Formats: sequence, structure tokens, C-alpha cells
Amino acid sequence: MTPEELQKLFNNPKMKKFAANLDAAHYCWLPLIGLYTGARINEICQLNPAEDIKQDSATGIHYFHFTDESPSAEGVDKSIKTNSSRRVVPIHSKLIDLGFLDYVERVKTAGHKIIFPAWEPRNGIFALVQNIGRK
Repeated sequence: MTPEELQKLFNNPKMKKFAANLDAAHYCWLPLIGLYTGARINEICQLNPAEDIKQDSATGIHYFHFTDESPSAEGVDKSIKTNSSRRVVPIHSKLIDLGFLDYVERVKTAGHKIIFPAWEPRNGIFALVQNIGRK
């Protein structure tokens, strides 16, 4: 995408509405996390907010832990593409500025084991095509 297209997408007023709504949050946060991490859709969607999104106690840096070893929601087959896909990725300051950690806290407080509880997996995975048009 061009910088202009990214601006048009992420500056759209609907994005703030999506971010504030647990049932539609994936419309906002999924592309933003992908933009700032390069992570795959399934990697992002299978994140457990209580286990895979953490803060390093020594540095205070918040990070994503992309792994297939942490617990997840029922019906989710956590997987990674390769062994090198197990990794820790710092959460970009822009995501933090936009309120991502507040969103994570809301999901954790609600007891969800996947970052986007409104986006249910099919056959154990999260894929874009099968979820288009869903809330």
C-alpha cells in the first residue's frame, strides 16, 4: 500500500469506533498490528492476551510473544509456520499511543483467551477469507 492509502485507511473515523468495540476491534487492531510487526493473521489472532502480551519487568517494554506453546481458547489450534516464527516482538509505541494496551486489558479482564474474541476460528485457525463480513 502507498503511504496515502495507509493514511486513508487508518485515519478513517470508523477505526476509532472499531477499536472501542470488542465485537469489531479486529477491524482496527489486526491491520495495525500487522503493519507494525509484519506478523501473519493467524499469528496475531491466536495471541492469548494474558499469556502472549506482556511487559518485561527489567526494561518496562511491552511485547508480543508469538508462540504455539501458551494456552489458548477452545477450538484454537495454536501454530507457527517455522521454528524461527517463535519470537518476541516489542509493541510499537504507536500502537501503545493509540490505546492498544487498554484494549488488551479489557479483553483480559473479560477473561478471553484470544485477542479478538468476536472473531472465531474455523477448523482451528483464523483466516481472512472465511471471516469477511463477520462482526
